[in-house]
Amino acid sequence: MRSPGKQSRPPLTDYRAAFGQDLRAIRERVGVSQEALAHAIGMSRRYLSGIERGEANPTLDQIVRLADGLGVEPGELLPARANPSAP
Repeated sequence: MRSPGKQSRPPLTDYRAAFGQDLRAIRERVGVSQEALAHAIGMSRRYLSGIERGEANPTLDQIVRLADGLGVEPGELLPARANPSAP
């Protein structure tokens, strides 16, 4: 049972899906294919595809590698929280 006044967080799968959508949008914006990005950062294209579909849950190290490969800050890949004041 939740405490009154506290809002629940979206399911983690929602964050994975949002992360994947943001990752794909940035990758397409910079004009790099999944295959080229995966090769550049030493990740399988299949795993990268799973991340973009919200099926795979990348580690922090992988998020940093993805950001470096795209030439962006890691925070740019993270979805905005629905409730920024939530812990």
